Amino acid sequence: MVHEVPSPRPLRPDAEGQWVRRWTSAEWTQTVDTWVIDRLAARGRTVTGDGITYRARFWSAVRCYSTAEGLVWFKENNPGHRFEADLVAALAELARDDVLVPLAVDRDRSWLLTDDQGPTLTHADVANQQTRRTVVRALARLQRTLVGRVTASLLTLNPQAAGDELRAITRTWATFPPDHPLHLSPDTLRRAEQAAADLNRRTPSLTIPLDLDFNDVYPANIFATRIDGDLKLRFLTSGTRSEDTRSSPCTVSLTQWRSGPANRSLPATARSCTRPT
Repeated sequence: MVHEVPSPRPLRPDAEGQWVRRWTSAEWTQTVDTWVIDRLAARGRTVTGDGITYRARFWSAVRCYSTAEGLVWFKENNPGHRFEADLVAALAELARDDVLVPLAVDRDRSWLLTDDQGPTLTHADVANQQTRRTVVRALARLQRTLVGRVTASLLTLNPQAAGDELRAITRTWATFPPDHPLHLSPDTLRRAEQAAADLNRRTPSLTIPLDLDFNDVYPANIFATRIDGDLKLRFLTSGTRSEDTRSSPCTVSLTQWRSGPANRSLPATARSCTRPT
């Protein structure tokens, strides 16, 4: 069991952005430390040393603390990923053997506290074909467990609202300055409007139950331990949205209006459009 906190990762070029500035401020750090100490005290546990901000990027911040029982990890997301803490807590009730089980959650502030989960997979691990098969099978079993059990309390991307959501997002992006990486040209916006209209026309007839699409499945988000020689996986559910299993509007539409009108059919599967954490 690891008790020593790791060395913090260096700040990146986004350190001057509003979120990293917030997450490196003394006021925010003190508020988080107090919350963590209180949540652990409610479980009869205490922090045994100073916490460290292990990583702060524009999408989330992670702090680490040492306790007698091992390390604990705190995470806060920016507003675009605020759903994650609520999602992790909900999935822990439905599939606790396959996902993170939090020690504490503050849904309003998107705060998440968990015990250390041990090592994650590495890129070298998933270079092995058998390991990749194990990951895919475990993820498929998890998704099948969750089909039809998604509740309205989670952030959803319902097929019936796909066109409206795509239209709202792309109109916002079109207002960004020309040098902004998300800025859309008038021609791209026109194609997006056409794709949104297509989605509004095609998706109301879909009746497939909502499921969760894990779009950030990469080695560092998969905790792995070996039990009697078998690889046991536990997924970090970051970057996930609830959606129809056959239609991910943003991916489908972006593909259409970037590649042109040659292929207008909806693919059988597509990934969610949320930013990974």
